[in-house]
Amino acid sequence: MNKYEITYLIDVVSKNPEDYTLKCIVEAENEIDAIKKDAGITDLKEYVSEFFPLDCENCTVDELMKFLMNFGFCYTNIKKL
Repeated sequence: MNKYEITYLIDVVSKNPEDYTLKCIVEAENEIDAIKKDAGITDLKEYVSEFFPLDCENCTVDELMKFLMNFGFCYTNIKKL
């Protein structure tokens, strides 16, 4: 397992970025699994519909982060530690 630091935004009104940016550490095999694990998603196919299409099997990390914004997950960065 690898360790990843995931950065995401929360809805806070502030001029200080530390107030609305959170980071968490997740252990996972790869970046996509780390994001899914942090979001509590075991099967992305549950989220995919005609309104929010995504190629679950072949998506990139950026596509996944953009896709999950539709559901309130505002991931902005992920890096391997």
